[in-house]
Amino acid sequence: MLLLLFLFLIMNSVFKQYSLVSMDKYHGEFQEMYGCTLEDFLKTKQFQTYEFTGDELQDNQIIKNYRAALVTMIKSKDSLMGIHVKFNNKTTYENFIRVFDYCYIENAKVYIYNKDDLWITNPATKAFKEKYPLQKHYNWSSSDIHH
Repeated sequence: MLLLLFLFLIMNSVFKQYSLVSMDKYHGEFQEMYGCTLEDFLKTKQFQTYEFTGDELQDNQIIKNYRAALVTMIKSKDSLMGIHVKFNNKTTYENFIRVFDYCYIENAKVYIYNKDDLWITNPATKAFKEKYPLQKHYNWSSSDIHH
């Protein structure tokens, strides 16, 4: 009987894994890639920050505001704007995943996950690229910084 149950589960793709975004955590490659630190790059941006509270109603509103800001930022193509999402021990797993899902759904071009922070912005400006020319190209999966 157990064998039949196991075969049923296999035949119905119960063990199949699905994912929207393949993303590696940031490991400091930014300086090697651009010749400047991540912190220097972030200083060239103006970030709107979102931080979860643990309260379901407030966090749902934060997600709603975050997505609206993300859509506005992407449509503007303004490379000086950015969004900073601060995760903490009050962040639910669902909200953590929703934040990354919206990056994928809205086609965010640059997002960097570092420690408990997610930095989202449009691609670098021409001036930034001239000041910090690409040193080396990395394939950072869906979080690839486009140049």
